[in-house]
Amino acid sequence: MNIKSEKNILQNIVERITGNEENILYALILDENFIAVADSDNEIGVDYSADDENYQVVLNGEVSSFEWYYPQIDDYVLEVAVPLFFEGKIIGVVGIGLSMEETKKNVTLLTLMFILLAIIISIGFFILQRKNVITPVKMLNKHIQLIDTERVGVKPLNPSDNKSFSGLYETINQLFSRLHENINQIHSLNEKVEEMAYTDYLTKLPNRLSLSLKFDELVRLNQRIAITLIDLDSFKEFNDTRGHLYGDQLLVKLSERLLRLNDDITFVSRFGGDEFLLLIMWQDQAQLDAKLQKLEGLISQPIFVNGEELSVEGSIGISLYPNDDKQLDGLISKADIAMYHAKKSGKNQSAYFSKSLQNSILMKNKIHDILRSSLSNNGFKLLYQPQVDVSTGEIVGFEALIRLKDHQISPAEFISIAEEKGLIKRMGRFVIKQTILELSKWKVEGLDLKPIAINFSVKQLNDKGIIEYIESLLREHRIPAKYLEIEITESILLEDDIEAIMFLNRLKKIGITVTLDDFGTGYSSLSYLSNFPVDKMKLDKKFIDQYLNESGKKIIKQLILLAEAFELDVVVEGVETIEQVKLLQELKCKYIQGYYFSRPIEDEQIREIYSKKYDIS
Repeated sequence: MNIKSEKNILQNIVERITGNEENILYALILDENFIAVADSDNEIGVDYSADDENYQVVLNGEVSSFEWYYPQIDDYVLEVAVPLFFEGKIIGVVGIGLSMEETKKNVTLLTLMFILLAIIISIGFFILQRKNVITPVKMLNKHIQLIDTERVGVKPLNPSDNKSFSGLYETINQLFSRLHENINQIHSLNEKVEEMAYTDYLTKLPNRLSLSLKFDELVRLNQRIAITLIDLDSFKEFNDTRGHLYGDQLLVKLSERLLRLNDDITFVSRFGGDEFLLLIMWQDQAQLDAKLQKLEGLISQPIFVNGEELSVEGSIGISLYPNDDKQLDGLISKADIAMYHAKKSGKNQSAYFSKSLQNSILMKNKIHDILRSSLSNNGFKLLYQPQVDVSTGEIVGFEALIRLKDHQISPAEFISIAEEKGLIKRMGRFVIKQTILELSKWKVEGLDLKPIAINFSVKQLNDKGIIEYIESLLREHRIPAKYLEIEITESILLEDDIEAIMFLNRLKKIGITVTLDDFGTGYSSLSYLSNFPVDKMKLDKKFIDQYLNESGKKIIKQLILLAEAFELDVVVEGVETIEQVKLLQELKCKYIQGYYFSRPIEDEQIREIYSKKYDIS
């Protein structure tokens, strides 16, 4: 965790440590500048750089222990300071203050015992015979010298057959029994701290630090390693619909299953969230493929949580050491790129990192930055392509097409990135506003208004206030709604039938024309034409290129007849030749659009062709 941004969690940890162990007086966590980020005495932010001598060695990777006067108890304590690691680097210091009260008591009691022993010896010297005193004292001295106080287990002293000092032996043994308990408590605390440092709190799998240490070990052994990153598909939906506790149980169950892969060549760890990271040692591709196939099989098996059977899927990204990178961070980043590609390719599959994938991600990120900058700095513009009546050659409307002002990036490329990165709502509102402003300009100039069609993304269904936004702009500029057309694709209809129907009905209610765009390229179905409130059907250029010829024109004809049966107008886009125009006239298509008439043009050029009548004879 980040010690600077997760201060509340760290504070909770140090308070629990001091609350659970009575011999621990305080605990604190310092950053690399010796500033307290967590302190059981609530002295957060205190600068401990004055103690630089004691803490500096810790930043060098050593353990430091020192005594100092602790005002809260008006006595001295023993502080033990150890380095805090993150991904193999020391990022701070953990200090724990241990009470010396018990130790002092033991030392005092032991001292008293020795004094008592000395008195007994002195008295015995005069009362008992020499052999009855000196022999037991020597034996006792020998036993004391043999005591190893650094070991966890302290063996009791054995008075042998001489009972002269059995009471003293018993007292000393009691002292060391208590010392043994204290040592056990310290070891128990050390084990807890080590578990927290190296183990994931939820699944008990090794965490990132353990993964880093294991990777370094394998590198020293010159092993070839496959960094395998697993990300569960649709895990967010599990959490959102069933709750985070349910999601945690799912992760625990999956962790138990992944542990079946743990062997001499596989190291399983939890990377964070719903991501798991495996280190797989491999000698040849067949061995690696077999391991990955087993991994995919384990993930795809149903998991039972609270008696409910769940189907779990995961996308897997793989990078290879040393082929793709020699640093763990770089390898994980590249595995993430590959995993992202697996998700974009349909999820529930694996993918290897490649340079082309990396370049694609870099280009996407660059385009994302351009789009964000363009939204903030007026970097978009609209071009307009006329739609022509096949029978008269007159322009009956336009389609508004968004473009970048200063970058030659295809909309086919940047629209998908805008949808993926969550920018499409702002771009969609820009298009709506600019389109209505353009209609307003025509109105002010006294031109007879002609409809402008705009494209509507499936992601804009989530823009809950979009219809109110359209209505307010139409009212503000006094533009009748019939001059604004919305072109939707079949993907909107596939997203959520009920929500899509309600949305389209609201558009129709305020008078906006709805066109089903790109018909013939996706999941075209009669149900869309019969169940969804659309006014027009637009045939895509790819479809026209394939079938608008002498051999395929019957298919186009049937689609036109189908549209007529549903009382829909047909717009054919992508028309580029007079031969195509003639065929569409023959097929009695109503409206056409394409480069044969005009490329998309700037708004200043619209006036030049606004009243133009194209010669289509």
